[in-house]
This record gives sequence, C-alpha cells and structure tokens, in this order.
Amino acid sequence: MDAPTKSIVDFVRSSDYSALPPACVHGIVRNLVDAVGCAAAGFNGDGAVIGRQLAAATRGDFAASAFGLPNLTQAEFAILTNAAAVRDRDWHDGGLDAGHPSDASSAMIAVAEATHASIHDLIAAIYISYEVVGALGKDGQFNGKGLRTFIIALATVAGVGKLLRLTDDQLANALSISMAASLPLNIDQLIRQSHWKSMGAAYASMNATLAARLAQQGLTGPPHVFDGKGAVWDTVTDRFDLGHIGVPVDGKTVPERVSHKFFPCSTESQGPLALMLDLRKTIAPADIASMTVTVTDVSWHLGAGERTPDNRRWDPPTKDVANHSLPYLLAKALVDGPITTSSFTLDAVRDPSLRPLMQKITVNKSDEFSARRKSTHEENAVIEIALSDGSTIRRESRHPRGHAANPMTDDELTQKFDGSVAAVLSASAHAELRDRLWNLPNEADLGAITALFRQFTNSR
Repeated sequence: MDAPTKSIVDFVRSSDYSALPPACVHGIVRNLVDAVGCAAAGFNGDGAVIGRQLAAATRGDFAASAFGLPNLTQAEFAILTNAAAVRDRDWHDGGLDAGHPSDASSAMIAVAEATHASIHDLIAAIYISYEVVGALGKDGQFNGKGLRTFIIALATVAGVGKLLRLTDDQLANALSISMAASLPLNIDQLIRQSHWKSMGAAYASMNATLAARLAQQGLTGPPHVFDGKGAVWDTVTDRFDLGHIGVPVDGKTVPERVSHKFFPCSTESQGPLALMLDLRKTIAPADIASMTVTVTDVSWHLGAGERTPDNRRWDPPTKDVANHSLPYLLAKALVDGPITTSSFTLDAVRDPSLRPLMQKITVNKSDEFSARRKSTHEENAVIEIALSDGSTIRRESRHPRGHAANPMTDDELTQKFDGSVAAVLSASAHAELRDRLWNLPNEADLGAITALFRQFTNSR
C-alpha cells in the first residue's frame, strides 16, 4: 500500500463506536438531522427526481430506502437519489475546505440498511467518512482544484468499507478502484450551469459504494494509485499526508467542527448576507450609490471572481450559479429580505430588476482576511455602502451564524428541519422522524427511520 491508502485503511480498522466521545456522537446526530432536512428541501430537485425514476425500477437483495419510493430499491440507486436530494439546495454542512461531508452520509445509511448494520455501526461509519473529508481538506490543500467529488469518493469508500467489514486488502483495492474510475474535471463554472452540481457528489458516492462491493467480491484495483507513475500525485494533486486522520483539533472531532448554513446558499455567503439583512433595516435599494464587499480569497473565487462576460456569477442563469453569486444574493436580500429556497426559482434568479443593483456591487478579496481564514478559520467580510446623500455605512462579520465558532443551536437546526420536512411528510410522520433522528444512538435499528424516508411525497 502507498502511504495515503495505508493511512485510511489503518484508520478504518482502528475506529469503533465505543471510542467516540459523546460530543462527537451528538455532532453526528446534529449533522444527520440537518442533512435529512436538506434532503426534504431538495426532494423535488431535478437530479433527485431523475434518480428516483431510475431507482423505482430496481430491486435486489442489497436494497435500501430511497426518499419517496414505497418499496426498497437497489442500494446504489437509493444512494444516488438520496444524496442528490441532500445536495440539491446546497444547504448542508461544510466549512472544512473540502466540500460537504454529509454528501457521503446517504451511502452510509443505505449500506447500513442493506446489511442490517446496527445504529452504532452506522454512526461509526459516518464518523469515519467525516474524518476522511476533514483530513483531505486540511489547510485547504485542494482549494481551486475541483476535487470535492474525489474527496467524497474516498470518504464514502472508507465509511462503507467499515460497514461491509472489508479486509485491509479489500479496502485498499476499493480505494484504488474508486480513484481510478472517478477523478473529476475542474470545470466549476460549467458544472454550475448544469445538473451536475447537485449530482456530482451523489454519483461519486454511488460509484464508491460499488467499488467497495466489487472489492469485497475479490476485484482488484491498480496498485499505488496515489504514488505510482502517472497516478494521483503525478497527474492530479501534489503529495499529501493523511497520517493525521482522526486527530482532534482543539479537542474536537470533525463532526463537531463542521458549519451549518442558516441560509440555503454557499457557506462563504452566510456572513455577507447577515450583514445585508441588518443593513436592510435602515436603507433602501434606491439609497445606494455603490457597494463594496471585501471577503476572503476563497469567498471571492466562489462567489464573485472577475467581472467578465463569461463569469455567470455576475448574471446567474440557474439556481446553482445564483446560490454562489454574491452580487445576486446581496441584491436579492436587500430587495426581498431573507434568502429562502424560493429565492432560486428561475423567475427570481433571472429577475431583470435586480441587475442594476447588482451592477453597483464590487467584490474584492483581502490578503489579511485570507490569511486569517487559513490560520484561524475566520470567515471575515466587510460591506461598505456609499449612499446617494454622500454618507457611508460599514458593517463587518467574522463568524456568521452556523460557523463552527458561532454554531446553530439544536433548536435552530430543528426549526430548519421542520421548515422543510413539513412539506413532504404528514404532521405525525414529520414529528416521528424528527424525534427518532434526535434519538438516533438509542434507536433499536434503522427500520423505523428509513420507513419514514419512503413516505416522502410532493403532494403536500
């Protein structure tokens, strides 16, 4: 085994529910409540609907529940549709410089259901997947390289491998197969103009699960998939070290350190949006002569970039571009108030009346903010507005609500969950699902929870 493979294999073998601190287990429960609520919000997303149509025609012994389908389906297709629903609104957890760790959770649930794994084994598998994501995101080593689905594939293989009880050799082969088959393209802006933004991680976790099952049956992958000639380090990344997987940071595991999104849009926009909603109390769009927004380099890259004709963040055509467009989000918040899932209908996204206000916005990146983000995980943002009467207003944010240093409470996560799940379940089923998810470590098995997943409907 090459070094990254051995690090993951050793970590999976050594991880066990009994060693998880209570705060870590509670963090996993919080993240799962949040992910299921996000899935309810994304239940009618195009990717989830298409995945559900495919899943409905499948059966098999290795079967699991897909949101909204009354019968069990082939587990890989349940993963595809469920993960697409979680991802659709871009509202799920993050803040690790490695994407969204709950992108892999649908695979853990489906495989746990298909193998009749215990609740504690499921929690351990989710923990493993989160820690792999956190280790790969260390120091933002892959920022800007389009490797988030690569990260989710590795995290999925690791967690699923635990549930399938793969041997060390089988797990090493599963990691190799998933890497050889699914390295992504770095075409971020084009992806956001297609369905692939909501489907990329879902497809990666589905394929990673299949890789684990193939390895379980004896299929081998190419050796030295990371350090071999022409392999990952040569062609995709530089060398990286995963020897720190599972090592707490400031006494906290990865499931405890993730951020949760207050608004259904990019993590990096949460602070500027909160500032804008505060400013909205005292100013109107007509009062604004110009607006300057200063953010970190990551926030600038993901939410704005250079104002060029081919940069669609300055004129978003789809919801997946709009929810990463600082000009759109700030203009929409100032005009209409808090950003919600209804802020991303096509009519809303393409509203021509917002464009003049968007043109008054300038987004700059700050070297100081970028350095502080890298060293202390701050998410600094400043909004400065020049008003038509000649006066100016300035607001600054450092840790927006939902940031690991300013976490949403359990009650706030419940309110977020309730707002979405009420649209897809009856009142009694909604309450039961909420109670069972919060009680996850004490549930007898997954059956009652996944039965409620199958009751999701778009008829309410």
